[in-house]
Amino acid sequence: MANANLAREETTSNMDTSVDIQGLVTSMREKVDNLSPLSPNCCIFRVPERLRQVNERAYTPVKVSIGPLHHGKDDLIPLEEHKWRYLKDFLQHSQKPLEYLVAFIKEREESIRECYAEAIIFDSDKFVEIILVDAAFIIEVLLKNMYANLITSDDRIFLKPVISLDIWQDFLLLENQLPFFVLDELFEMANVVVGSDENELTPTFADLFCHFLAGFVGLHVKIPNYIDSRRSKHFVDLLSSFLTPRERSQSHKWGKIVTIPTAKELHDAGIKFKASANKNLFCISFMSGVLEIPKFVIADSTEGWLRNLLAFERCIDNECYMTQYVWFLDKLIDSSKDVEYLVESGVIENWLGDNNDISNLINKLGVATWLNTYDFYFSELCEELNNYCKIPWNKWEATLRRDYFKTPWRVISIAAAAILLSLTFIQTMCSILSVDSGK
Repeated sequence: MANANLAREETTSNMDTSVDIQGLVTSMREKVDNLSPLSPNCCIFRVPERLRQVNERAYTPVKVSIGPLHHGKDDLIPLEEHKWRYLKDFLQHSQKPLEYLVAFIKEREESIRECYAEAIIFDSDKFVEIILVDAAFIIEVLLKNMYANLITSDDRIFLKPVISLDIWQDFLLLENQLPFFVLDELFEMANVVVGSDENELTPTFADLFCHFLAGFVGLHVKIPNYIDSRRSKHFVDLLSSFLTPRERSQSHKWGKIVTIPTAKELHDAGIKFKASANKNLFCISFMSGVLEIPKFVIADSTEGWLRNLLAFERCIDNECYMTQYVWFLDKLIDSSKDVEYLVESGVIENWLGDNNDISNLINKLGVATWLNTYDFYFSELCEELNNYCKIPWNKWEATLRRDYFKTPWRVISIAAAAILLSLTFIQTMCSILSVDSGK
């Protein structure tokens, strides 16, 4: 009897457990089945938390939200009404009805959503509204930046209070992006013409973007002939394509990461620094004791756009060219003294004022970044610098030049001393010879 009761209890327990499990399975099954698909086309990301912790301000919009990721934040609301004013301007410039523009974005809604690495919570109507208003705003900002005659008397971006610089910096934040294809296609569809009938101007959207970059100190770039801007993912990606090598060259030697002496140590070893006329940051060369580096302007805006480039590379895991460039600078610069040598040679143009600020900036940029240890662009260059520093004569020669041949007066005094010493030696030898001959 006891065994029978025990069996019935076990059966009842199993039935209860089965019911509980079935409820959990049903719930989990619903979650699995309702997972939103992930698109391989995603290119707009949240900045990794490890990078954000180093300097959150560098990744956060100050004046304007672009796209859905920061839309609706309290501190960005003041400019929302002005974005609608720019939409009104865009409707006038494009001569397209609002219905046509809404339908234009609606047709591309799915492709636009796929560009964001996370699911967007806004419903279809709100999402289309955000994209259209922000896209029109960007186009109008770039148009007014290039053509001042388009700026109206009630403008709150280019006239008082001037906030254009803050907006420009917000345009280059990774989390504050719209897909480039939307902006380019909308601008082309709008067929905006600037100028009189006799002298009509039709710039490309990429032309507007390059002119916009000229507003940033040190970013006076033009589109290289080999770049198809329409293949760019967004503004940050397009900027990256302007600054980094076109593609992995078969003739360029990649290798493992090799550290190098600081600028001061290289200088003490006899290496001279020279600002290269080449605009490509990666055209760094070393020959006959001269290290040529393209000029790099460092201003207040530099840290922001540079950090967002590094964050983008961290998210897409490509060649990470800018991360490698920053790594090279970080090894070259350890203190204000290193910056001093680079500023004196014209390699760095210091718009911050204090060399300490530059060394601190460069040293912190590499925090929380990652590089492939065995796939380093500057490997060969670093090896050449190290090999040069290992030759004792190079350092001795540099010491002689620095300590004894620094000024013309020192050269003259050393030459005079050498002549006097030679004459003294000759006189001594002559005296010795005369004594020997007398014997």
